[in-house]
Amino acid sequence: MHKLLERQLRKYFSETLDSQMADASFAGFCRAIEQAYVAHDDDRQLLERALEVSSRELTEKNQDLQKARTIAETASKAKSSFLANMSHEMRTPLNAIIGYSELILEELSELNHDEIAIELEKIRTSGNHLLGLINNVLDLAKIESGHMEVNLDEFDLAALVKESCTILQSQALKNKNKLVFEVDTAATRIVSDRGKAKQILINLTGNALKFTQQGCVTLRIFEPAPERLAISIRDTGVGMNPEKLKKLFQPFVQAESDTQKKFGGTGLGLAISAKFAELLDAAIAVESEEGKGTVFTLTLNSRVQAEKINQHAAPTYQLRDADIRSDFERRILLIDDDPTAIDLMRRFLGRHGFECISLKSGLHAVEEAIRIQPVAVLLDVFMPGMDGWTTLSRLKENSATADIPVIFTTMTDERSLGLSLGALDYFTKPIDWGRLASVLGSIVPTSGKPLVLLTEADSPTRKGLQTFFENKAWGVVDASSTHAFKKSLRERRFDLVILDCLNPEIDPAECINALRDCALNKATAVLCFSNSSNVLQDTEIIKGSVKVVLTDNQVDSTQIERFINEISTIQRKVLQK
Repeated sequence: MHKLLERQLRKYFSETLDSQMADASFAGFCRAIEQAYVAHDDDRQLLERALEVSSRELTEKNQDLQKARTIAETASKAKSSFLANMSHEMRTPLNAIIGYSELILEELSELNHDEIAIELEKIRTSGNHLLGLINNVLDLAKIESGHMEVNLDEFDLAALVKESCTILQSQALKNKNKLVFEVDTAATRIVSDRGKAKQILINLTGNALKFTQQGCVTLRIFEPAPERLAISIRDTGVGMNPEKLKKLFQPFVQAESDTQKKFGGTGLGLAISAKFAELLDAAIAVESEEGKGTVFTLTLNSRVQAEKINQHAAPTYQLRDADIRSDFERRILLIDDDPTAIDLMRRFLGRHGFECISLKSGLHAVEEAIRIQPVAVLLDVFMPGMDGWTTLSRLKENSATADIPVIFTTMTDERSLGLSLGALDYFTKPIDWGRLASVLGSIVPTSGKPLVLLTEADSPTRKGLQTFFENKAWGVVDASSTHAFKKSLRERRFDLVILDCLNPEIDPAECINALRDCALNKATAVLCFSNSSNVLQDTEIIKGSVKVVLTDNQVDSTQIERFINEISTIQRKVLQK
């Protein structure tokens, strides 16, 4: 190829120039080509060396990035492990502080030691405050690591708002605020994560109540667009300027340092709310004017991935004849290795009429459950010998124990996993005792017939009522004093309460408030005998749940008949429900 090119070039030069000049021109031309080739080769070598250096640097940078990624992943795992361990170590004493303070407070309320109860309430409140801070930090860490789960279910948004308002009522009263709830749409059913929606709502409303003094906070549900429901939280508080708004959703940051000193808080609540909103395909908008107030608007997708509804729903249990036991057969099997947790649970269960049998490991859980046939199993997760996950699996695999309801009571927050494995419910320590009492009451009735609680002091009246109910196949329990009344409420679930306001040993207001604070009996119908229609005017009563029957100090047979007619009406309503 090169020879052919050389002949062609010589022919060209010989045709255009004489022989001597052709040879000289051709030689010069060849030298120029050779020089160009050498220069090109030098450039090529330089380029190759540059590419080699770049490749080596790129490889080194990739290795550095891989090392940095490994270090970051290790640090993230270490942080998660640290938070989990610290959570467990801090929750363990908090469980004791909050649990014992609540139990002692309940006992002191019966003995009228108000001064001690006030001091003990400060301990309980501080413990719950510290628990809230721990939960906020853990939630933020879970969100940042991508480990926060979304558990979808269908629920009534209006009911959730009412529930949240009830929780925040005491905070509203603390700053002398009025809490108002309005609904501007008929469709309030929604598919979302109920727990996270509730947490967002409590955070936003609690923030509004904190920064409002002697004002009003209004919650309104409306439908801004198809398949969207929104909740606006409008307050008449201090408001914010644009600079403060920019920092509003940053974690661990409040609008200004002087604001933190005056109102307190860690600055985590709104940051977590914003992160939760992203997880739920929701949005939080805020409008504010300094000195006039703020409006937060939470807009939710009313149908978030509807096909996943109830993916972690707890199993339901149908009561069988064998489930209706006498008071002496109301056994609970508690599996936990923490002596403090065992003592707290034993005292709680005892006050609610349960017999507690405990194990410190799940190794012999199946054998013990078969032996005692408990109405429910309360199960911890981290235990020596066999953990709670394995224990639950063993209980569900055995036909003799598969139908026994299992409730987790543990430090670790793995609700979705627990429910997916077949647990009835999941409680994170410190335990919400009221909710636990409600769950146990829903699966363990005190007897197979309706129960009425009588507070009559007058013997003929009490005897007449007792005979009436016994003839109607009702169970009857007597409680002739406020102390006995409150003790009975904790031990059993009643279908009807007969409250004799003429009994000097009965404080009607205290009894009604105790009834409403009792998870087992807060929905129980009440029939009051009184000589004044205003006897309960200062008591917070759920509308329609209390019927007052007027009578003189002396009760005759005619009045008893009228009482019985009133009782029969309530009895029919109870049985229909």
